[in-house]
Amino acid sequence: MNRRVVAIWGAFAVFLAVGLAAMVWISRLALDLESAETQARAVAAHEENIRLALWRMETLAAPIVATEAGKSLVGPVPGVRFPNSADSLALGYFRVDALSKVTFMQVRNLDSKDWDEQVLSRVPITRGLPPLDDSATPVVASVPIIQKFRTPAAQTIEPQGLILENQMRQQAMNAGEFNARSNITSQSTIANSLQFEQTPSLYDTREGRAAAFWLDGHLILARRYQQGGEIGVVGCLLDTDGLCARLFESIRDLLPGARLEPATGQSEDAGRTLASFPFRLEPGPIPSAMAAQTSRVMPVLVAAWSSLALAFIASAALLAGLIALGERRRTFVSSVTHELRTPLTTFRLYTEMLLAGMVKDPEQQREYLGTLHAEAVRLTHLVENVLAYARVERGRRPANLTTLSLEETLAGMEARLQRRAAEAGLELNITAPAASVRADGGCLEQILFNLVDNACKYATPTSESRIDIHAEKSPRGVTIRVRDFGPGIDGTRASRLFRPFSKSAEQAASSAPGIGLGLELSRRLARAMGGDLHHDATVAPGACFVVRLREG
Repeated sequence: MNRRVVAIWGAFAVFLAVGLAAMVWISRLALDLESAETQARAVAAHEENIRLALWRMETLAAPIVATEAGKSLVGPVPGVRFPNSADSLALGYFRVDALSKVTFMQVRNLDSKDWDEQVLSRVPITRGLPPLDDSATPVVASVPIIQKFRTPAAQTIEPQGLILENQMRQQAMNAGEFNARSNITSQSTIANSLQFEQTPSLYDTREGRAAAFWLDGHLILARRYQQGGEIGVVGCLLDTDGLCARLFESIRDLLPGARLEPATGQSEDAGRTLASFPFRLEPGPIPSAMAAQTSRVMPVLVAAWSSLALAFIASAALLAGLIALGERRRTFVSSVTHELRTPLTTFRLYTEMLLAGMVKDPEQQREYLGTLHAEAVRLTHLVENVLAYARVERGRRPANLTTLSLEETLAGMEARLQRRAAEAGLELNITAPAASVRADGGCLEQILFNLVDNACKYATPTSESRIDIHAEKSPRGVTIRVRDFGPGIDGTRASRLFRPFSKSAEQAASSAPGIGLGLELSRRLARAMGGDLHHDATVAPGACFVVRLREG
């Protein structure tokens, strides 16, 4: 392989590497973008379920707040009794007066280990509810529209810009939802409280809005009251487990892995905090069914990679063909130059000697003229082969396909074939049945002459100095076998028999004359007539070529 071919293939390898690298980068970018988009859609759908779940729980919690807060113990004598209904979540009701005196009415059994009425003495009595004391900080305030947040590590994917923008949008929407839920819950609580039947009182009583907060791990629902000159707090102790179970049951279909955690103050997830009760919704992981999505990019990438592979394969095949064509042309020029140099040298030398009168003997003159004639015939045969091969390469089929008598056709070309065999000192035997073939007479003669010419070149010297041409009918048409009895063809040479211009100048100089075109031309001519030509490697000794033609 010369340097030019190495340089061409090296450039192609660089081009291939650059193309593959670019395609890998584009594929990875497309998959990352699709993954980011899928993750963003899953997060958005999950956030939508979270907002819907919060609205469901607020809708369920608002009547509970209004109902339990409306059962007041306000009055000069706490003698009122409330029915212990199955739907009630209150464990007991209490009143704390201005002197922090606690009046508690238990309506459901309480575990004495976990409950102490004196806890209620720490319920702060302030000017407004919910109180601002650190020991009982309620969660009723609105949150800013945009808050600082951290992206969970499990949801951090590339590209970061798309995920960051989506989370900013979700954070803003959550904050707005919390404000809306807070306002609606407040209005619902006030409206229901006004409609609730209050305990008769001898004094004018004013009551504030109820608010829920945590006190020493207990969930308290309370509101401030003013009765005469006395200011105090009334409310109830709620069943935390029962309330959480009731709220979770309403969102089980939306967030099966969710849980409610106590919200004891402002947090980064304030948008997921209930407005009615101080609970923060922990939605759990995104369901795999929601995150899983059929890839729309993968089929496109597969098609793109397949097209790129086909393009590279086609380019490599085309490049290899062009290089091989260039090599064949170079070999052809080298071989033809060698084949022309010998006869032209002979022509020049003999003609100069004849013109100068250096050859006086008539017999020697005839010998020289015979040599010139033989070289002229060889050159004519070479030129005919090259021109015929050029016509076949251009796709021109034989124009004179007719039905021929095989016996008569072989008889017509026997004289020319006999002369060529006689020049090599060989005997030619032709046997043909009475059959007709569909062929071009000129092409058939050129095929047989090439085969006989090759036998004359390569089959001598031999123990049996003859060439047999035997024609016979076969199920596939008519076959013509051309066999010599020379050394035959080994496996290495057999693989290159029908390769055009397979001889280099060095090979041509050390072997019989020729450029390695005859066999390939003969096969193409045979196929152009609807037949074929192949080497029968089973015949020994010698070489045997089989021409198959269509029967006429």
